[in-house]
Amino acid sequence: MNEKIKAIIEKIKNPKVLVVLGIAGILLIGLSTFFGGEPKKSEGSTEDITAEEYCLQLEEKVKKLVAAVTGDKKATVAITLESGVKYTYADDTKTSLSEKNGGSSSDKSDESENKYIVVKNADGSETALLISEKMPEVRGVTVVCSPLNCSRQDIEDAVTAMLGITSQRICVLIK
Repeated sequence: MNEKIKAIIEKIKNPKVLVVLGIAGILLIGLSTFFGGEPKKSEGSTEDITAEEYCLQLEEKVKKLVAAVTGDKKATVAITLESGVKYTYADDTKTSLSEKNGGSSSDKSDESENKYIVVKNADGSETALLISEKMPEVRGVTVVCSPLNCSRQDIEDAVTAMLGITSQRICVLIK
């Protein structure tokens, strides 16, 4: 076995073999840019998601939960959100305080200048630097289902625990 490894190492030390391996490596790297495709987003990622898409994702998750609790695969779930997605951008705020003394009275004024920090993207476009993205809060949930072996309270408890909202924001209708 050692003799085979030594023979392979001797072949690799040959300059012609090294040049061929180097060119093959460069070609593989170049080809990966053509056949790599778009990078996939992680499933939990909220990058570039709208409030409507977020709402649909929540509805689907609650529907699966309700189906697991009730056994009803045809349950209907509707969710209402408080607002849209809220973004916070990095900014550079400059505040100046000026004081004017004129005779017996003095005037004070505050001036502030707010500029967003802008970054250049790879394609040359400019966008504001995003610090945080807050998804909208759930205003209310309506569940329509035919529970096989659980109560309305069980459904409310499950949805309350999943979404972190009070039971007053949940309406369960039994059909």
